[in-house]
Amino acid sequence: MHVHHHCFGIYDINRARMGFDLDVHQKRALYQDAITQFDYVLRHWPQSTPLYKEAELLREQARLALATLK
Repeated sequence: MHVHHHCFGIYDINRARMGFDLDVHQKRALYQDAITQFDYVLRHWPQSTPLYKEAELLREQARLALATLK
Protein backbone atom coordinates (compact mmCIF):
# COMPACT_ATOMS: atom_id res chain seq x y z
CA MET A 1 0.00 0.00 0.00
CA HIS A 2 1.15 3.53 -0.75
CA VAL A 3 4.09 2.21 -2.80
CA HIS A 4 3.31 4.65 -5.60
CA HIS A 5 4.35 7.53 -3.29
CA HIS A 6 7.71 5.84 -2.84
CA CYS A 7 8.08 5.53 -6.63
CA PHE A 8 7.06 9.17 -7.18
CA GLY A 9 9.71 10.24 -4.67
CA ILE A 10 12.38 8.26 -6.52
CA TYR A 11 11.19 9.77 -9.81
CA ASP A 12 11.42 13.30 -8.37
CA ILE A 13 14.98 12.75 -7.14
CA ASN A 14 16.10 11.26 -10.43
CA ARG A 15 14.44 14.03 -12.44
CA ALA A 16 16.13 16.70 -10.31
CA ARG A 17 19.53 15.00 -10.62
CA MET A 18 19.33 14.33 -14.35
CA GLY A 19 17.29 17.37 -15.39
CA PHE A 20 20.05 19.35 -17.01
CA ASP A 21 17.39 21.55 -18.60
CA LEU A 22 15.94 22.51 -15.21
CA ASP A 23 16.70 25.68 -13.30
CA VAL A 24 17.38 25.78 -9.57
CA HIS A 25 13.76 26.61 -8.72
CA GLN A 26 12.48 23.56 -10.61
CA LYS A 27 15.05 21.31 -8.97
CA ARG A 28 14.16 22.72 -5.56
CA ALA A 29 10.48 21.94 -6.20
CA LEU A 30 11.31 18.38 -7.25
CA TYR A 31 13.43 17.71 -4.16
CA GLN A 32 10.73 19.21 -1.94
CA ASP A 33 8.11 17.01 -3.58
CA ALA A 34 10.35 13.96 -3.07
CA ILE A 35 10.62 14.78 0.63
CA THR A 36 6.84 15.10 0.82
CA GLN A 37 6.36 11.74 -0.90
CA PHE A 38 8.77 9.98 1.45
CA ASP A 39 7.27 11.69 4.50
CA TYR A 40 3.90 10.31 3.39
CA VAL A 41 5.05 6.70 3.19
CA LEU A 42 7.02 6.94 6.42
CA ARG A 43 3.86 8.12 8.18
CA HIS A 44 1.74 5.33 6.71
CA TRP A 45 4.07 2.34 6.61
CA PRO A 46 4.97 0.29 9.68
CA GLN A 47 8.71 0.29 10.35
CA SER A 48 8.76 -3.40 9.45
CA THR A 49 7.93 -2.60 5.81
CA PRO A 50 10.87 -3.77 3.65
CA LEU A 51 11.24 -0.37 1.92
CA TYR A 52 10.99 1.70 5.11
CA LYS A 53 14.74 2.15 5.63
CA GLU A 54 15.24 2.95 1.95
CA ALA A 55 12.55 5.63 2.15
CA GLU A 56 14.33 7.17 5.16
CA LEU A 57 17.63 7.18 3.28
CA LEU A 58 16.14 8.67 0.13
CA ARG A 59 14.34 11.36 2.12
CA GLU A 60 17.65 12.36 3.69
CA GLN A 61 19.35 12.39 0.30
CA ALA A 62 16.64 14.72 -1.01
CA ARG A 63 17.03 16.97 2.06
CA LEU A 64 20.79 17.19 1.58
CA ALA A 65 20.45 17.89 -2.13
CA LEU A 66 17.87 20.58 -1.39
CA ALA A 67 20.17 22.18 1.19
CA THR A 68 23.05 22.34 -1.31
CA LEU A 69 21.07 24.11 -4.03
CA LYS A 70 21.86 27.80 -4.32
